[in-house]
Amino acid sequence: MENEKKSPLSVLTDTAGQGLKIVFLILALVFLFLIPNLVCIGFGVAALFQTAITKWVIVFFVLLVLAAAVACLIAFLFTYEYFLVDTIRIVYAHLVPVFRALCRTIAKRIAEGNTGIIKKGYDWSEHIADSFQAVYNRKIPRILRAAIRFILEQIPFADIMYHISIDTKTQDTEALGNSIYTQFDGYLHTKFFDENSMKWVLWFLPLNMGLDIFLIWLMR
Repeated sequence: MENEKKSPLSVLTDTAGQGLKIVFLILALVFLFLIPNLVCIGFGVAALFQTAITKWVIVFFVLLVLAAAVACLIAFLFTYEYFLVDTIRIVYAHLVPVFRALCRTIAKRIAEGNTGIIKKGYDWSEHIADSFQAVYNRKIPRILRAAIRFILEQIPFADIMYHISIDTKTQDTEALGNSIYTQFDGYLHTKFFDENSMKWVLWFLPLNMGLDIFLIWLMR
């Protein structure tokens, strides 16, 4: 499906959906991590007034505060990574023509004998920008180009190109371009999009709360 372009309505819908998702994720962080950890610190403070303050009580309280702060930070980083990958997935879906054009460019360069393009460490930024401009054939606002480039630069092109199979001897650039895109698309979904989820909450939240409760118990 070469002309796989999304409608303006779907762009607005996906943008609004991501906006709502980030609000939901922030609320989830507040209710699952920030508030429970603050409550645990409150219990820790209460424990300071209910027991004789010793060196170890102070140590455990400091550890409790540090554990709560680190847990909230880690939860934020996990959530940020999830949201970033999910946003890349949506942007990728809207830029399928760009990636098809990029893969055709790669196939053409390979047919011309430029196999350096498939090596790790190759600078893909120029090809991404040129492909984007060529597909939509109009000047893209600078701020939009910057946002799209930031998203695209999060995709490890060099690593993906290193792992897919490319016939460097073929002269059929159309077939080679389609093959590269198919493998590129499959690798991206299998390695990143399909594995992206918030399931980490199921093990990290109990671990966080268990450590907090254990430290409070040690203070008593």
